[in-house]
Amino acid sequence: MRQTVLSAPNQYRMSWSNEVRGMSVLIHSTERVWRAFTDPRQLERFWGPPGWPARFGRFELEVGGRAVYTMHGPSGDQSSGTREFITIRPHEQLEMTDAFSDAEGTVDAFYE
Repeated sequence: MRQTVLSAPNQYRMSWSNEVRGMSVLIHSTERVWRAFTDPRQLERFWGPPGWPARFGRFELEVGGRAVYTMHGPSGDQSSGTREFITIRPHEQLEMTDAFSDAEGTVDAFYE
């Protein structure tokens, strides 16, 4: 799945493509939105469904870099994901792929 965080004057849109599409409009400053998506500790505060907090163990914010995270469910279940950064234009655009993976970041073949 590919995600893009795009900006417009004081509005930010996240759009998903490749079979799953969604959009969120975030009314915050450019700096705040950028930090929320590029600082793994801040991203952990909201990434994942309710009751499944995420923990990023790897976060290489550079084109071609990877991030690996694991979400922890209320019953002890775990689900991991990985992303690859495609486009990074500070405070303008952050584009990445995101896929289910094992805890080391190897993409689940079902989702390739």
